[in-house]
Amino acid sequence: MFGLFKKCPNALDMFKQTLKAFIVAEGNKLVKNENIQNDELVKKIIEFRQKMVDLLQKSLDRDQTVELTVKTSFESFINENDKTARSLVMYLDENFKKDFKNNSEIEISEKVDKIIQIFRYL
Repeated sequence: MFGLFKKCPNALDMFKQTLKAFIVAEGNKLVKNENIQNDELVKKIIEFRQKMVDLLQKSLDRDQTVELTVKTSFESFINENDKTARSLVMYLDENFKKDFKNNSEIEISEKVDKIIQIFRYL
């Protein structure tokens, strides 16, 4: 499918603009929703990021320009306010206190890696 974008002039640029608008809009819905608690917010951001990474890997041949678009889009909504950073810290603290005690080292490593990926956008 990605090859089709390369055949149409400006199609990839239009796609990236639309993708950025989508990511920022969906991210802002999460970050600005006062009804979402800290742990739920972080879980939803991690899920959303994973969906975008899967899209990038499976459908877009890991194109670096699209990857940069995803990165800047996440940075945009995550840095919108302090709620996200505070939620990340609280989520990580809560996991270290409770959840990590019941997990194997591999599971802990996977969870921490996902959280760190979100921290990188700050």
